[in-house]
Amino acid sequence: MKLPRGTNQRICKLYRRFTWRLMGKIILLLTTTRRSSGLPRTTPVQYEKRNGIYYIGSSNGPNSDWVRNINANPNVSLEVGKNVIEGVATLIQDSERIADFLSYRLKRHPVIIRLILKLDGLSFHPGR
Repeated sequence: MKLPRGTNQRICKLYRRFTWRLMGKIILLLTTTRRSSGLPRTTPVQYEKRNGIYYIGSSNGPNSDWVRNINANPNVSLEVGKNVIEGVATLIQDSERIADFLSYRLKRHPVIIRLILKLDGLSFHPGR
């Protein structure tokens, strides 16, 4: 789903100011390095933390700008609430692991995941 220009920057600004208190359990700010300019790019994304690892799903798959940026440079920064974490991202392309992640997300956040699926023109009841 393509958002209007400037939407991510507005969401990031609100998140840093005060909405991290409300959204910090499901949304983090991911900063990647732009593959063309080398400048930082920050994107709000939904996440799950399992066994100390942050997992982020891309509804546009490998076509998302932030995924393409990670392909070019895997060094990232995560803002989770007021905490900033530097790390190296690993892209998962194994369909079984992706299906497991989506199933887990659907169980934990059925309303928001179904809304995302609907906005992307997908079924409310996806199969593996």
